[in-house]
Amino acid sequence: MIEFVESSWLKKTLLRGEELRLVDPRSPVEYLKGHIQGAVNLPTVKIFDEESRLLPSSQLAKIVGESGIDAGSPVVVYDAVDGQAAAILAWTLEYLGHPDVRVLASLFEKWIKDGNEVYYKPVKPESRAFHARPNSKIRAEYKDLIGDDSVTLVDVRSEEEYAGTDSSEIRPGHIPGAINLPWSRLLGGRNRFILSREDLRRVFSRVGLNTANHIVTYCRTGPRAAIGYYALKELGFRSVRLYDGSFREWSQRPDVGVETGTRKI
Repeated sequence: MIEFVESSWLKKTLLRGEELRLVDPRSPVEYLKGHIQGAVNLPTVKIFDEESRLLPSSQLAKIVGESGIDAGSPVVVYDAVDGQAAAILAWTLEYLGHPDVRVLASLFEKWIKDGNEVYYKPVKPESRAFHARPNSKIRAEYKDLIGDDSVTLVDVRSEEEYAGTDSSEIRPGHIPGAINLPWSRLLGGRNRFILSREDLRRVFSRVGLNTANHIVTYCRTGPRAAIGYYALKELGFRSVRLYDGSFREWSQRPDVGVETGTRKI
């Protein structure tokens, strides 16, 4: 279970010199423009192959270990702009079995705005051994979604992508039966990662979601779905999985259907 932490907690923890691995998942260019003290750079592009598919767990474990991450120390991931990179990296670490992954509840822009010091020299971590223990309870594959009426599919792409009017896929539209809840509606204002619990409760209620649902989130390739995943978990939804293959994989399979248009809730 991921925990959101405030910048005040992070500052105190860094000042006390407590052991943790701070991770910046942005591109190397953005990382070199400024990052939080001690943060290593693990761009999320590294966890996907050329087709935007999540790498096998053995390869992911090697990449994570080379970034100085092991299961013995807490990991704190932070991000900028919209949080997609932090969300998918945190989910990946959780999927691999890391027991203590946290996400900074405010974005890097707020860290700067609050007058905190920014560092520019890259951190070169000492490689550590990370042993993957994949948690299948938080990950869904396309075969898990076929013929399972107990699953509530939540498509967090834009309304246009969902309807099939704005898509680069061979077969535009959405997975049959999925409801649409654009990820942008879950983002917090004033440089917050996601909405407050009260606002999340209101958003989920509007589309008919409740904590009894067995939910699978998806987008096009995974990162936006991770925003939906953590928003649901933050509000206490227990049965939530992420379909990282998402609509890009689904739409390329000739053995499954695709729907277009909107769906009334």
